[in-house]
Amino acid sequence: MKAEPRLPCVILGCGGHARSVLGLLTALNWPVVGCVAPKAPAQSWPKDCPWLGDDTTLNALDPCNVVLANGVGSVGSPELRRKLYVAGRALGFRFPALVHPSSIFTNIRFDEGVQVMAGAILQTGVTVGENALINTGVIVDHDCQIGAHSHLAPGVTLSGSLHVNRNVFVGTGAVLIQGVSIGEDAIVGAGAVVTKDVAPGITVIGNPAQPLKKR
Repeated sequence: MKAEPRLPCVILGCGGHARSVLGLLTALNWPVVGCVAPKAPAQSWPKDCPWLGDDTTLNALDPCNVVLANGVGSVGSPELRRKLYVAGRALGFRFPALVHPSSIFTNIRFDEGVQVMAGAILQTGVTVGENALINTGVIVDHDCQIGAHSHLAPGVTLSGSLHVNRNVFVGTGAVLIQGVSIGEDAIVGAGAVVTKDVAPGITVIGNPAQPLKKR
């Protein structure tokens, strides 16, 4: 049985993460039409991925002919990334799950719009909610749950049986100890070591991680 043909992809955004997503699509041999962003990209943007116009361009595209890839990462909050995904889905577009071929995973469920970047390792029993971003070199051990729209920044390590709720940002190099729960809309600062549960909407930093402020 032949695999279903891949529809060409349009990238939302033209910044740093969008370039990484373009690299991910290239690694997957996924055809790319171009990018959509509020303004034309910088000179460093790859010429083989043309700017198609601002966000209103999506209204002229047919969801039956193209799919979208979320090219917005998040620094401190995944809210803009979430809004772009929700808006694209409301227009009828699909966001296929994109998993880099260098990543390692076993028995994983990836929901719509998930992105797994190069070198990530996900062990058995992990679930990853829609539009979640598992960035470069992240390690997620067995039976962890990653909520929708959450972002695990490069080098994050999750020990087993963790629950990261929706809209959570976990900063670069943070370590989360086995069994803890990270509440919805929480932020874990870069390099933090989380040894106990984090309440919803709280920012934690340091080793061991301590609350900084409410969002």
